[in-house]
Amino acid sequence: MEPISSRTPRGLTGAGALPGNGIVSESSRNQFGAGSTGLTNIRAPSPRLRTSLRRRKRFVAEGGRVAINGRDAVKLQAAAREIDPTGKKVVVVTGDVANPATGIALIDAAVSRFGQLDMLANNAGVFTPKPFLELTEADYDWNLNAILKGSFFTAQAAAKAMKDRGGAIVQTGSMWAIQAIGATPSSAYSAAKAGVHALTRNLAIELERAAF
Repeated sequence: MEPISSRTPRGLTGAGALPGNGIVSESSRNQFGAGSTGLTNIRAPSPRLRTSLRRRKRFVAEGGRVAINGRDAVKLQAAAREIDPTGKKVVVVTGDVANPATGIALIDAAVSRFGQLDMLANNAGVFTPKPFLELTEADYDWNLNAILKGSFFTAQAAAKAMKDRGGAIVQTGSMWAIQAIGATPSSAYSAAKAGVHALTRNLAIELERAAF
């Protein structure tokens, strides 16, 4: 999976998480000026979670501040302690981003604690391969809500918070959005990720033209 991004006119680009305030959901590769804030959604299997934590730790080590989100309060607090043992540069918001109120709370927490928001990295997701003929409506909703709905409304809240200053939104895409893998049938996941790709392209155009 690789990040795909939407940038505002004064958006920030690049690789690595450098000083900044933002909301980060894994796989973010944005450069920031001093004092930026990042937000992160943690809803991924262990290997990706470890990658996310390493990136968040680097973000903080280089002067950034982060707000992180996940559904498991215990794991989330453990992640926060690993990212910043002092607790001064990390804020935690527990909740499911499939609920738009969670994304709004995440943005609000970052702005309230750190004074601004510079980037959002959306990475919350699920991956449970299952043959198309066996998928239920619940399976479909699980994928679309966690991956697409969560990304959509969290990005919307972040864009509103960054409207006057500019910033960056990074979405985690997937090769499953553009191709099928026979060994891992995942039509619902692929549909959700394809939606994320389409959403990101639309935001790149729409936010670029907005009066930020």
